Amino acid sequence: YPAPNSTPPPATDAFTNNYVTQIPSSNTYRNVLAKIDLNLSRADRVSLRYSYFDNFWNSSDGMPAPISNGQWPQVDTSNTVAVNWVHTFSPTLVMEVLASGNRHHQWAFSAPSGFDPKTLGLPQSLVSQEGFDATFFPNFNFNGYYTGAGGWGAGAAYYYAYQLTPSLTWIKGKHTVHAGVNYSHLSYGAHTGGEWFGGGNLNFNSDTTFTQRDPSSWSAFADGGNPVASFLLGTPISGGMNLASNYRYDWPYYAPFVQDDWKVTRKLTLNLGVQIGRAHV
Repeated sequence: YPAPNSTPPPATDAFTNNYVTQIPSSNTYRNVLAKIDLNLSRADRVSLRYSYFDNFWNSSDGMPAPISNGQWPQVDTSNTVAVNWVHTFSPTLVMEVLASGNRHHQWAFSAPSGFDPKTLGLPQSLVSQEGFDATFFPNFNFNGYYTGAGGWGAGAAYYYAYQLTPSLTWIKGKHTVHAGVNYSHLSYGAHTGGEWFGGGNLNFNSDTTFTQRDPSSWSAFADGGNPVASFLLGTPISGGMNLASNYRYDWPYYAPFVQDDWKVTRKLTLNLGVQIGRAHV
C-alpha cells in the first residue's frame, strides 16, 4: 500500500480518505471504412463494403503497480464485411443477395502483469493452478470504505454475426411479389477470470471480525475494528480462486418470407405479406 498523502476530515475514520492521486485514463479509437460499387454487366451489379474499428483503453484506479486495478489495457477490435449482388433476369424479374459478417473481439488485463505471487508466501502448488493469471497480483477486498488491491486477472470475449438474405422480386400486372429467406447466425463466447489464458485469479476478503472489540458481534463497525488490520494479522474471512469453463452461445435464425404489393386502384395499394421465423439457442 502507498503511504498516506492527505489528511482526512476531522471526526472521520483516519484510515479512509487519506490518499489522493490522479487517475490516468486514455482512449484511442481507429476506424476504417471502404466501399466499392461494380457494374459487372448490364445484368449484374455488386456492392462491397468493409469496416474496421478498434479501441485501446488504458486506465487504473490510481494505485501503484502491481496492486493497481483497471484496464491494462482493454482492447476491442471489430471487422465487418458486406456484399450486395443484384442480378436482373428481365425487366420484371430481379434477384438480390445480401450477405454480411461481423467479428468482434475483446480482451483485457485488469492489472500490469509480471508479478510473482510466491513473493507473498503463497505455495507453488497453489500458484501453479493459476496459469497465466499467476503473473498478476491477487485480488484483495477490504469491507467498508477501503480501496482494495489487485484485479481479477485477464479475460476475453468474442461476438460473431453472420447474415444471408437471398430474395426475388417479380412484377406481374398489378402485383409486385417479393419473396426470399433471411438467415442469420449469432455467436457469443467469453473467457473471464483468466480461463482463456489458463487458470484463474486468486481473491481474498477481509472485514473487522478479528480486530473488533467483540468478535461475535454482527455490528462490526460499531464495535471498532479495521478490515485492513485484520488482513495484516493474516486473518481474512474468505478466499478462493475463480475457475470457470469457457462457454459459447449460438443463435441460428431462419425466416422465409413473401410479400405482395397489390395495386388495387390508382389510389389504393394493399401490402400483404407473411414471414415465419424460427430460432435455436
